[in-house]
Amino acid sequence: MSETQKRTRKMKKQCFIESVEANINQVEMVMNRIDKIYDREDFIADHYLELDLEESYFDLEITLALLAVLLRKMSENSYIVIPEYIRDDVNALIHSARFEYDTQERFIRVFSRRGEERIKLDKFLIFAKEVSNL
Repeated sequence: MSETQKRTRKMKKQCFIESVEANINQVEMVMNRIDKIYDREDFIADHYLELDLEESYFDLEITLALLAVLLRKMSENSYIVIPEYIRDDVNALIHSARFEYDTQERFIRVFSRRGEERIKLDKFLIFAKEVSNL
């Protein structure tokens, strides 16, 4: 591999890492927003909360899918190796047709052609954070 190719590969890896980090931050912001919506339950009318919560769940689904795509692309470019238990979560997030988030247990239930799958959000984010620290 030439020096130019090495430099280009290193730059591409850094761009991936920065994108992963930005997506992790986005996921955490959405999760915090969801928590705050539930904290405001007693003070705001239900229909306003439902709309805000529904939009937040869509945002969480999209940001997690984007994070999963970034991790898969990094794997396909041989920057990382995704452990099998995370690989299943990555695929489930990318291919999900329906998405439910359990705020108490911090897991996600996704539904796709493969059926129902549970994703432990903490483990997924821990792996993503490890990747962002490369």
